Amino acid sequence: VLEYMGNGSLRDMLFSRRRNRVLRWHDRIRIATEVCSGLGFLNAAELRPAIHCHLTPSKILLDRHLIAKITGFGLHECHDEHCNIESDLRAIGALLMHLLTGRNWAGLVEEVMTVDIDREALGGVLDEMAGQWPLDLARELAGLAMRCMSIKSEPNLELSIARVLEELNEIRRKGDEIVGRERRKTNINGGCINREGSSDVPSVFL
Repeated sequence: VLEYMGNGSLRDMLFSRRRNRVLRWHDRIRIATEVCSGLGFLNAAELRPAIHCHLTPSKILLDRHLIAKITGFGLHECHDEHCNIESDLRAIGALLMHLLTGRNWAGLVEEVMTVDIDREALGGVLDEMAGQWPLDLARELAGLAMRCMSIKSEPNLELSIARVLEELNEIRRKGDEIVGRERRKTNINGGCINREGSSDVPSVFL
């Protein structure tokens, strides 16, 4: 028995232009941290680490508050030698690129991997439906995504789910600060001082 996930899957939200609701860039960063946190918790199980191995946007469900929940564990038997923690890391990298670009096609990874991550090139592939991305944060996300996706060809002992989550949380913190400044500026300019700006209560409860 699962709770009702009112916003369907991340795949529906990102790739179906018929939906009325869109994901803003700061929600996309938060969703990435939630997915990474869930995978990290399961990968770190002491007795038997759980590997998803089939993580895609369709396996990430969103509730009515756009909180992400991972599904699909245990639905596929994993006997492939490549079904390991590194496969989940590569999946996180691909997920970050989907969130950044809003695109879902086979050549996405290959295309982005060949692009130098400069501000101009990155600005050309960012999903405009997400709003005005802070390019510095988008560049950090793209760099992290490429490090995750290249782990198969270039093993990186320093890269782990925990390390990726740490970097994502830092990017999220910067994003939250930008959103907070924009909201305070909007409220002050509109003649209404935002008294919630200093609150630590998550916006979902306000």
